[in-house]
Amino acid sequence: MFQPSVETYEKRLRRLLLAVLLVVVVFLFGTFGYMIIEGWNFLEALFMTLITISTVGYGIIKELNPAGTVFTMVLIVAGISVVLNTLSNLAAFIVEGEVLEIYRRRKMMKEIDKLEKHHVVVGLGKVGRYVVAELLRAGEDVVAVDESEEVIQSFIEEEELSHLLWICGDATDETTLARANVANACAAVVALPEDSKNVFALLTIKFLNPSIIAIATVNNPRNATKLFRAGADRVISPSEIVGGRIAAMLTRPGLVSFLDVINRPGKRQLRMEIVTVPSGSPLVGRTLAEAAIPQKTGLIVIAIQKGNEEYFNPTKGTIIEGGNALFVLGEPHQIEALKNLVEGRL
Repeated sequence: MFQPSVETYEKRLRRLLLAVLLVVVVFLFGTFGYMIIEGWNFLEALFMTLITISTVGYGIIKELNPAGTVFTMVLIVAGISVVLNTLSNLAAFIVEGEVLEIYRRRKMMKEIDKLEKHHVVVGLGKVGRYVVAELLRAGEDVVAVDESEEVIQSFIEEEELSHLLWICGDATDETTLARANVANACAAVVALPEDSKNVFALLTIKFLNPSIIAIATVNNPRNATKLFRAGADRVISPSEIVGGRIAAMLTRPGLVSFLDVINRPGKRQLRMEIVTVPSGSPLVGRTLAEAAIPQKTGLIVIAIQKGNEEYFNPTKGTIIEGGNALFVLGEPHQIEALKNLVEGRL
């Protein structure tokens, strides 16, 4: 169900506060007016203002001079108009559930402000939606940004992501990205429908956080260079990936079917993962044969990274050293078992 944006709620709240302020101004206007025109003390003037605006019919506490009579008529018209407007705004604010909604959204903003090392995904098109869904499945903290709240709400309903953290606004605007806490994020994915907007969004993201890892999609491969110049660390062309995938289906169907098992969620969720071996791990100094990773976890060790070198299909005699990265293939629970193994908890 579509709901107004945070900006809309804040505007309505400001409108209500303005209406309350006008009521205060009218009361002050009436009180000081009677004090000046009639020469009454503060309490008498305030009481007269109250019964005049509220129309309770208590009557005049003292006789009014002609100027006081005219002033009272003006106060009645102005006071009743302002009070009714305030009551109308207050009733709408409460009846429409805006108080609770603002509380929920402010709570979400506080959660976003507390995040560190999270991912910011800009643009909830087909690519952006898939990225957000996969990151959430992996247990990562994500903030989604899109200029259309209707798009955001439809995505939340379709994927049943009631706890998704999101920002509605123009991603090329520094304020919008600042609200997504880009300054404390570890990575940003920019997947807007126009390359020009991707460029502006990248420039703003890199301005707010120069060290962030930025990945961008490009709609026209010729614009890839511009995105790199704007600060992208990686540029991906969905059209080239799809085209290459289709060609692979025609030329290497068996390989594509295997990759589908790895990349697509289903009954069996195979994942490729990188697990770093800490220096204090019990596996340090052991060979792969002695570590017995396949036997203990069920994982397949595809490669091992030592420094800047990757060794694919490592032999049983390969020695594991602190800081090495193990490239493995298996199911999520098996990967978790390996993490426990390298930490000495298995």
